[in-house]
Amino acid sequence: MIHRVLFLGAIAGLFLLAGCNADPSIPPPPLPRFQLFELDSVDYGSKVPIRVAYQNELVPFAFGPTPAKARYRGGASSVYPKHSFTLRLAEAQSLCGMPKDKDWILNASYIDRSFSRHTVSYDLFRAFSDRNIAPQHAPVEVYLGDAYYGLFLLMERLDGTRLQLDKKNSGACYFKDPPVFRNQRFMDTYPHLDTNNLYHQKFPKVRKRNFNAELDSLRQFIFYASDSAFADADQGIFHRFDQSSVIDWHLLLLVTNNGDGIAKNFYLYRQRAGDPFRIAPWDYDSTFGRDGDSEPHWEGVLEPEQHVFFQRLMELNPNGYREALKQRFKDLQSQGILTVAGINERLLNQWERLYPYFDQNAQKWPIDERFYIDACKADCEIPRMQEWVTNHLPLVAQKLQSL
Repeated sequence: MIHRVLFLGAIAGLFLLAGCNADPSIPPPPLPRFQLFELDSVDYGSKVPIRVAYQNELVPFAFGPTPAKARYRGGASSVYPKHSFTLRLAEAQSLCGMPKDKDWILNASYIDRSFSRHTVSYDLFRAFSDRNIAPQHAPVEVYLGDAYYGLFLLMERLDGTRLQLDKKNSGACYFKDPPVFRNQRFMDTYPHLDTNNLYHQKFPKVRKRNFNAELDSLRQFIFYASDSAFADADQGIFHRFDQSSVIDWHLLLLVTNNGDGIAKNFYLYRQRAGDPFRIAPWDYDSTFGRDGDSEPHWEGVLEPEQHVFFQRLMELNPNGYREALKQRFKDLQSQGILTVAGINERLLNQWERLYPYFDQNAQKWPIDERFYIDACKADCEIPRMQEWVTNHLPLVAQKLQSL
């Protein structure tokens, strides 16, 4: 018998405990399934040829086995035994109702037992505004040949198409984790920076047009522009960055407490020449009460102002930034997006969709592995996240109210 527990924060700050039982005689709807073949040469280097099959009984739609390319993906997560994959299909396909593309990510979500931290964060950011871009996603099961490999999250891989770049425009560009908010000490001492592609430019190809000089000028402006130049209404920081995008990013960082998301874990993009740069979030497992290594978050609200970019925004208040940030939070509260009930409902929806599949994944990838701080499984992890939201969101409101 599967039990569902939901903590809902009421306006008065009370918890309502609701429980119900799922009928075990009714089989859960099948998830879309990937089968990956010929993986012997797959590693963390370049993508290599494999074969892939896909089946979605709910649509229905299937293909393969068909040629594709794949590699393992992940930085810190590369030490985990369950691997994430980058896939490049031979032909663009619409998977799980998402727009057609060749490039996809199979996220293992090994350390996040809820399978919700990335997805709820991305969904929130897109809910803030129709202009905000974050990866769409869907739960899937992955098999290596005929052997079950686990529950995964199929995600869009953010690229020029998904970031809606006008690729024929000479000013269109995007960067993954560019060190544009990093100080000079980092730039001088970090050992893995490619001097020819210092800001991790993804489009256009660096050999076609290199935006290093422009991004370096942007970083220099963030750190060293005079106060008056930084705050100038016409040629200041919001001539270079889209203010609404920065505000929504700022709020997402505060609400999720993603300390990893300020200096990295984002895409910086410009859709065409003359546009300001915008932000798209990426990699939000260090959120909702746990760090990326599964340790519980410290209590309190993130302080982005410890980084020079946000420090100058808050102190110099260009274009009324503080007031706009505070008002934006109120507006999103009034829309039911940034409320305890609104966020916890998103977590509940994710849990209801996935709970029939958690046990099989946990049997394949036991929770007692050395990478986990505690033995909390998915059936207790999401209620714990909901309790965290109920305690944390009022602290965010209090911080913003004091501005």
